Amino acid sequence: MNTKLYKRLLCYYGISMAVLTVLRLVFIGVHHKAGLCFPDILKALGIGILIDSSVMSCCIVVCFLLGLLVSLFAEKAGKKVLTISLTLALLLVAAINVVDLFYYAYYNTRLSYNLVSYFFENFGENFKMLWASFPLFWIILGIIVMLFLTWLLVERLFKDAKIKEKWTAIPATLLTFVVLSFLYYGPPFWRLTTFSTEVMLNQAASNGAYTLAKSYSVMHNSHSDLYPFEEQKVLTEMAQNVDFICSANETPVASMTPTMRKFNQTAKPEVPKNIVIIISESFSATLTGVIGQDERSYSPYFDSICKEGVLFTHCFSNGPRTQHGIVSTLSAFPSVLGSSLIRRRETNAFYTLADALRPEGYETNFIHGGDVNYDDMRDYLCQGNFQRIYGIEDFESWRFKNDWGVCDEDLFDFAFQKISEATQPHLTVILTMSNHMPFDIPPYFSETHPEVTEFKESKASYYYSEYAFGTFIDKMKTLPDYDNTLILRLADHGEVYFQADHQFRLFHIPALLLNGSRRDTVFDAVCSQMDFVPTLLSEIGYEGVFPCIGKNLFDDDYEPFATMNTYDNVHYWMQNGKVVAWNMMNDQAACYQMNDQFLLEPSEQPYEPELNNMKSYLAFLSFIYQKGLYNTTANDVQKN
Repeated sequence: MNTKLYKRLLCYYGISMAVLTVLRLVFIGVHHKAGLCFPDILKALGIGILIDSSVMSCCIVVCFLLGLLVSLFAEKAGKKVLTISLTLALLLVAAINVVDLFYYAYYNTRLSYNLVSYFFENFGENFKMLWASFPLFWIILGIIVMLFLTWLLVERLFKDAKIKEKWTAIPATLLTFVVLSFLYYGPPFWRLTTFSTEVMLNQAASNGAYTLAKSYSVMHNSHSDLYPFEEQKVLTEMAQNVDFICSANETPVASMTPTMRKFNQTAKPEVPKNIVIIISESFSATLTGVIGQDERSYSPYFDSICKEGVLFTHCFSNGPRTQHGIVSTLSAFPSVLGSSLIRRRETNAFYTLADALRPEGYETNFIHGGDVNYDDMRDYLCQGNFQRIYGIEDFESWRFKNDWGVCDEDLFDFAFQKISEATQPHLTVILTMSNHMPFDIPPYFSETHPEVTEFKESKASYYYSEYAFGTFIDKMKTLPDYDNTLILRLADHGEVYFQADHQFRLFHIPALLLNGSRRDTVFDAVCSQMDFVPTLLSEIGYEGVFPCIGKNLFDDDYEPFATMNTYDNVHYWMQNGKVVAWNMMNDQAACYQMNDQFLLEPSEQPYEPELNNMKSYLAFLSFIYQKGLYNTTANDVQKN
C-alpha cells in the first residue's frame, strides 16, 4: 500500500501532540503554586496526553473522511479540503488551550459552553469588557500568526501526498486513529480529570477543546430535563421536600403549587414598611472587615454599621452569575438548575417578591445603572410585577460612565431621588455595577482617596462601591421614614480572589438587614439568597400566601442549609455541618467541612444521606419548574 499520506497524518498527529504538551507545560508553569507533588504533575501530564490524543485523533478522522469524500469528485479539491480542515483543527484546539491560560487565571476553570454562549448573546458589551481586561489584541494577533504558521506547516507536510490512496490505506488510517482516540477506554475522561485535590492539576490534565465540547453535550442533553427526574419518584418524595421547606410557623395551602403556604402568625405594623434591596455586584465576603480573610478591610462603612442590624456571616449565593443572584434573591427559587432559568421558559415562570407586595399597595421599582435588557432582566422583571424598571436610558446626566453603565454614586443618587419621591409603601431593588470587570472607578475618587492607588484594580473598585453605598445610607438616614424602611444589602455573587478559594468562596457573600425586628445581631447559621424573600415577608407581617422555596431565617425551627451550583455543574449542598460536592457530569461526589477561613477541607464523615437529599431536592425543583408550578401570578396568589 502507498503509505505516504498515512505517514504524513501520523507526523501531523505527533506535531499536534507536541504543541498541546508544550501548552500544558506552560499552563502548569504559569499557574504552578508551592506544595504541588511532582508525581501528581506527571500524572496530570499523562492524563493530558491521553485526552489530547483523543481530541486530535477524532479531528484527523473527521478531516480525512471529509477530504476523502470530496476527492471522489475532484482529487485536488479533496486534498485542499484535507489541508484546510487539518489546519483549522489544530489552530482551533491550540487557540482554545491558549485562551484557557488567561481564562483560568480569573475563573479557576477552563472554558465551558455556558460561558461561550453568554459571550455571544451579549457580544458587543462582553467584547468591550474583555478588550479592557485582557491582552486581547495580542491574543488575536497570536492566533493570526498561529494560523499562518500552521497553514505553512500543513501545506509543506502534505505537499506531495495523494489523498486517493489504495483502498487498504483507508482502513489502516481509520483503525490507527480510532485506536489513538481511546474512545474505548473504560472510565470517562471527566473522571480522569478529577484525580487530584488541587484544582489546577485537574484543569491542567484536561484539554480546552474537549472541555468545551463535553460541556456543550451535557448542556444540550439536559436542556429539556435540566436535572433528570423520575416523576413518580418525585411525587413519592414530594411530602418530604415540602416538609423540608416549610417551618412549624407556616401552614401549607391547597394549590397546584406544592410549596404554597402562609404564616400562622404575623405582626402586621400599622404603617406598612418600605423595603429596599441592594444587590451589589461581586460583593464578596472575602474583602469585608467583619467576615473577610484579606490583610485589610475594603468595606469600612459596611463594617461600621453592622451593629445597627443583622449581619449574616454565613450567607451564600446560589449561583455564580448576576442573573442567578437576581432570580434567587427576588423569586426565592434557588437558581441551581442549568445555566439560565429565566431564558429556558422565556422568562415567564417566576413568582417574585413584587407579586406579593404590589397587590398590597406597594410601588415596585427596579433600578440599575446599566442595560436592564442584559440577560433578559427586563422580561423577567416585567412578568414579575415590577411597575417601574429604570436603566441607563433614564439617567440624564452622570459623574462617570463606562461600557457597563453609570458609576454607583450616580446609581444611588438616582435611587435616593426616586425613594424620596415615593408617596406610598415601596419595594425598591437596586442593582449595582461598579465592582465589575474592568473595575473602572471615577478618576476624581482616586484623587480624593489616594489610598486606592495602592490597591489592585478589583479591590479598588470594591472599595469605591463600598464608599458609594455608605454615602447612600447616610442620605437615607435623613428621610423621615428611614426607621420604617427595611434595607437588605447582599451580593449577586462573590469573587475568586485567591487560588485557595477554588470555586467555593465565589459563593460566600455578606448580607446585612437594617431596621428589622432584630438589631446588633450576628446570624451565623448557613443560609442563602433564596431565604430573604420569606424573611422579609415575615418582617412586614405579610398575611397572604407565597410559594417560596427559601425559608424564613428567623423562624425558631430554621435549619442551616444552602445549595449552590458552579459554572461546571458541580452542586454544593451544605447541611448538618457538611459540604457535599456532587459533579453532575461524572456523578462523582465528595464530602468536606468548611473551616474558619471559609475554605473546604476533606472530611471522612459519611455523606450518603446528604447526597440523597441533594438529588431528591434537585429533582423536586426540576419537576416544579418544568411542570410550570412556580409561575403563580399575583392574582392567582390572592385567589388562593
